[in-house]
Amino acid sequence: MSEDLSEEELRELLEAAEANQDASSSESSGLPSFDFKRQQRINTEQKRVLEGIHQQFASLSAASVSRMTRLVIDAELVNCNQLPYGDFLLSLGNPCAGYSYVIDPPGVPALLTISSELITMVIDRSFGGQARGGQHEPRTLTQIERGVINTLATSIFNDLETAWETSKQIEVRDVSFESNPDFIQIAGASDASVILAFELNSKGISGQIHLCYPLATLDPLLPPLAPLRPANRTSRKPHMVQTQQTGLDKAQVPVVVELAHSYISLKDLSDLQKGDVVKLDTRKNDPAVVFLGKRPKFLAQPGLKDKHRVVKITSLISAAEEEKYQ
Repeated sequence: MSEDLSEEELRELLEAAEANQDASSSESSGLPSFDFKRQQRINTEQKRVLEGIHQQFASLSAASVSRMTRLVIDAELVNCNQLPYGDFLLSLGNPCAGYSYVIDPPGVPALLTISSELITMVIDRSFGGQARGGQHEPRTLTQIERGVINTLATSIFNDLETAWETSKQIEVRDVSFESNPDFIQIAGASDASVILAFELNSKGISGQIHLCYPLATLDPLLPPLAPLRPANRTSRKPHMVQTQQTGLDKAQVPVVVELAHSYISLKDLSDLQKGDVVKLDTRKNDPAVVFLGKRPKFLAQPGLKDKHRVVKITSLISAAEEEKYQ
């Protein structure tokens, strides 16, 4: 028969039992948790379509800011998250630059915010400054500064309409500026929202633009963009074809006309001086080659019209002949 356990042995057994319990708890902590307050209601396909639309918006808005500041601006979509609308408002400074607006159709609200760093850069450049960057505390805008930022916001909203055109024709209306985030009530504090963050950079200066879509706003927009059930790809509705055609009509293709060409050695190139004549391989009556992008597509006859150089298309270059004119 075994002897009775001593007090020390009993303490060791209890400590070992507690250690095993802690190990079991740590293993169970590796299980994924589910937050009922932040349910992900947008599926992967819908999120992909939404990001594609707003990546185009990032490029368009970069061009708008670049025109106003006369700086080279790079912009990219850096984040696309779902969180309660109240949490997003808490992340805004006070004062802020918030523009609530209505997307029509379907007549639902959304929100655009511009960071104080971007506002300072635009205002500084608009009044002749160098926009050197640095830390800037949020402050209330003057009436004149408000007019400058309203001009920027108008351009950004035009870019947003253009970005949505490839998927759905929308119009931004009923735009309202508000500097106090507590007064921007486009949704309930607990309502789920999709927040898209855009980073704009130029010469060490950076600023952000945020778009906030309550899910109630996206519900009538997303199903047509990314249906949950597979769609029949063989049938295309007329309005979809028209929408895609409208987007293609606005796409710009670079056109280059090659009048002549030749090859010279590097030695001859280094010896070139003013007044030298370079003999070309192209004869004077040979047609010019019209490139669309990097592909030769047409032969043309060059000429002049109203003090402008023009070309008259004379023939089409087939796909089999393209290599000949490369």
